Amino acid sequence: MQEHVLSITDVRLINRELTRRLIKLHASGYDLDFFMCDKKNINCSQCPENFPCESITVNLVDQIYDFFGNCYKYVHTVETSCGKKGILLLEGIYRFSVTTATNKPASYSHLLKSDI
Repeated sequence: MQEHVLSITDVRLINRELTRRLIKLHASGYDLDFFMCDKKNINCSQCPENFPCESITVNLVDQIYDFFGNCYKYVHTVETSCGKKGILLLEGIYRFSVTTATNKPASYSHLLKSDI
């Protein structure tokens, strides 16, 4: 039985969807790149700012298979309280929750699809 191996050309064509999605988000004003630095904070790649997760809004906007990484990438938009907007690309859905003063969890996960 012969296994089909994707060529570099095949991978480029397949990952075109991820690239197009990111370009479209950048054109819509989500021009910064964010990454998780720990479970309670995210950082912006273009500026040295650290944002506590409870001070940002994160929306899941797409799920795309990445053939370079051989995994699904979950594309999120991020909006900070100071007006910065960007993209958070994860191998899972962003989830953040804290315990309130009443010891009940308060969820800060935003799992709605966006029209962006």
